[in-house]
Amino acid sequence: KLAMKKCNAIITSSPGFKIWIRAHGHESTVVLNRRNPCPIPPQEKEVVGYFGRIRDLHAMEVMITAAEMAGFHVITAGDGHVVDELIKWHPELDHRGPFTEEDLPKLMEEISVMYAMYNPSRGNISDGALPVKMFDAAAFGRPSLVNSDEPMGEYCLANNLGSTATFGNIAEVAESLDNLHGMVVEYDEGEDREIFLSVIKSLL
Repeated sequence: KLAMKKCNAIITSSPGFKIWIRAHGHESTVVLNRRNPCPIPPQEKEVVGYFGRIRDLHAMEVMITAAEMAGFHVITAGDGHVVDELIKWHPELDHRGPFTEEDLPKLMEEISVMYAMYNPSRGNISDGALPVKMFDAAAFGRPSLVNSDEPMGEYCLANNLGSTATFGNIAEVAESLDNLHGMVVEYDEGEDREIFLSVIKSLL
């Protein structure tokens, strides 16, 4: 809050954060962290992926257990402080390790659903955080599974980017994975470059 008082302009990554910032007496510009569309052919196999920083073991356990219930293969990629523990408990996990921007298209080709669920106890979740994974997956035509009853869920459903489930509800997550398989996201939006530049230019 103190930092906002020192700013000439505030850029935020989600509409939910814009509301939070306004509630604290400031205005901001929303610049969504999304890439330009680059659709790829659908994946016929039932495969759920999680690509990014792995730092919540419980969220990973929910995905793995629900995927097993739904008959999905799981692919994870990324680093994070719980990776070693995750692999220790799940040595059979198809974990690809850290990846680069250049690796992402190939990883996306292998999955039919992106898992982008987060523990709601993390403060930024209820404040309006939108997972970058959801936008990355949408750019490649893949649907995402995100938290219900949170701003990310509202955004996902309103923009037809996937579906929602209650975090931690294994049966509900499994059912949602099954329902999302075969869905192709039609995504015609790209990066908010011009919006970002307009804010910068206004400060010059």
